[in-house]
Amino acid sequence: MKLAVVGLMGNKKSFPQSQLDARKKQYEKYVAKETQIDVVLPEEGTYWVDRPTEFDLIYITPFIVKRIVEAEKEGYDACLVDCIFDPGVDEARCVVNIPVVGPGRIVLHTASVIADKAGFFCPAGMSAHIYRFARRYGISDIVHYVEAVEYGPTIFAEKKNAIHDMFVEFGHRAIKAGAQVLVPWALPLVFAGGLDTREVSKTLGIPVIDPHIYAKVAEDLVEMGLKNSRQAYPSPPQKQVDFLLDSMTSLAMK
Repeated sequence: MKLAVVGLMGNKKSFPQSQLDARKKQYEKYVAKETQIDVVLPEEGTYWVDRPTEFDLIYITPFIVKRIVEAEKEGYDACLVDCIFDPGVDEARCVVNIPVVGPGRIVLHTASVIADKAGFFCPAGMSAHIYRFARRYGISDIVHYVEAVEYGPTIFAEKKNAIHDMFVEFGHRAIKAGAQVLVPWALPLVFAGGLDTREVSKTLGIPVIDPHIYAKVAEDLVEMGLKNSRQAYPSPPQKQVDFLLDSMTSLAMK
């Protein structure tokens, strides 16, 4: 089985190779040894900022979808979008015939399976997104406590000790406020920031969900032969898809 992790940056300048390797290693923890995981990047159009807005997510979405279309042609069995806000997931499901999953929706539902109230620890400037995202999927009740770290994802690797300590402190406050499960609401908190969710779970005595678990969901969907429902995600005319994807080079920021 081959799974493609579609990153958000258009080139490797956004993150050093060591972080890309760390990212792949974190995904591999949740799938079978024989499952191949590759981090693939769009050729153009995507970028990352520490404080993304709704505009940023809208802009990068077509380029993520294009890379997912390419990944299907390259023989991948499923695609994972490497962003907690799932940009391009629903859109890509309309134009490919392989499972496409994102961590955000899966983490929210996982939290709701094992608890009623969740505490979220997120990068600076990203807390507002959580409420809208949860409402989108009709699961806003799970969002009980939200706290933002003062750092953005691009410097997490430099702040590993600080991130661990801040998460533990956040955990105590969230538990006191009534949270029953904790979520680091950013993949880089784990693969770059070095946050060990199992370790802090033992320290705090409460479940802590690593958002990378969605890789296991993608693997399970492939094994069970399940993919995007055309009743839920109808396909547009192929000519329309081809026109959009072919014209995207002119839309990419230079």
